[in-house]
Amino acid sequence: MADVYIRPLRVEDAFVSYRWRNIAEIWRYTGSKPDREITCEMETEWAKRVIADPSRRNFAICECGTDRYVGNVYLVNIDGTRGELGLFIGDLSARGFGYGAQALECLKKVAFEELGLREIMIDVDPDNHPAVRTYEKCGAHSVGPCNQDGRMWMKLIQGGGADLLST
Repeated sequence: MADVYIRPLRVEDAFVSYRWRNIAEIWRYTGSKPDREITCEMETEWAKRVIADPSRRNFAICECGTDRYVGNVYLVNIDGTRGELGLFIGDLSARGFGYGAQALECLKKVAFEELGLREIMIDVDPDNHPAVRTYEKCGAHSVGPCNQDGRMWMKLIQGGGADLLST
């Protein structure tokens, strides 16, 4: 039985998530660190923008039973056959329970079955070992050496396997 489910992100989620934006540990391995303190108003405006953006699908990760909002999982740059993954557990007390892998499995169903995508690309810092293990557990594989920024791409393909990125 799953411990978490995903639901579409709501504007009111910003009342919780703005606090996460200001925790350096959450953004240590990402390329999207805030350059200033994020207020609730700023997060609310961000939520309105991303919810309205047709090139992305943002979801809240919530605990089953309590409905506690613990993180986000999302697809960006959706182009019809491919999207790019983003995932984080913002509630630090919810880390280490496998919620990221469970949320990714839920997102794969949306991506492959509802949106008809064929692949999900993942830009990850190879030093973020928990994230890499989560993505591998869900079927992703590295698709080449690290780029100039020291980050690597991983890929999930429809049907659960992975293949090499053809460029």
